[in-house]
Amino acid sequence: MALSELYKKFSADDLYTKLTVAAVAFTVVFELGYFSQTKPPYDALGYLIGRDFVNTWMGARAALAGNPQPWFDFTTYNAALQSLFGSAFPEHNWSYPPHLLLFTWPFGFLPYLAAYALWCVIGFALYMRVAAGGERRIERLVMFAISPAVIINIFAGQNGFFTSAMLISGLSLLDRRPVLAGILFGLLTMKPQLGLLLPLMLALTGHWRCIASAAATAPR
Repeated sequence: MALSELYKKFSADDLYTKLTVAAVAFTVVFELGYFSQTKPPYDALGYLIGRDFVNTWMGARAALAGNPQPWFDFTTYNAALQSLFGSAFPEHNWSYPPHLLLFTWPFGFLPYLAAYALWCVIGFALYMRVAAGGERRIERLVMFAISPAVIINIFAGQNGFFTSAMLISGLSLLDRRPVLAGILFGLLTMKPQLGLLLPLMLALTGHWRCIASAAATAPR
């Protein structure tokens, strides 16, 4: 059967339902495989659960201590990690710009796993609020909630919920509230590689107020 004929056979709702079922199956298999090899708080490879959140949490603790500068030295940073989690703890690289700490420092007040759980809950709520928009159909909301990217983002402890919420919000506000959109794009410099094409797109479409707002927001 040709792809075009297959597409006509199912309505959009049928397609979303099937994608949701597939996403649920992927999630169940992924979680069973992950936790069968995990000894909390460490995963099968010796990383902490939510491995990349270690950097966020360490940065937050350093910000509260008032001296995050040493973390930019690879050797010093990993020595600090090993002093906390043991000499066999895998190496990490602190690669975020300093202004990320303006958003993450409150997580330094909590133990690692509590901070990681709160990070995921807040990020997921923001992501769902922005990505779903005004969507109310349950099968589509479930698809947003358990897509593979969401699951991987949670288990990797990444900041994708926050950056995607800022990017989607900025794009949706671009014509209605260009200054606010620019502020959101400026904040996205906490993950600079995500903004490589944004300045070009804004310039080509003549969104100069947004560009000015983003330039004023982005740290120098």
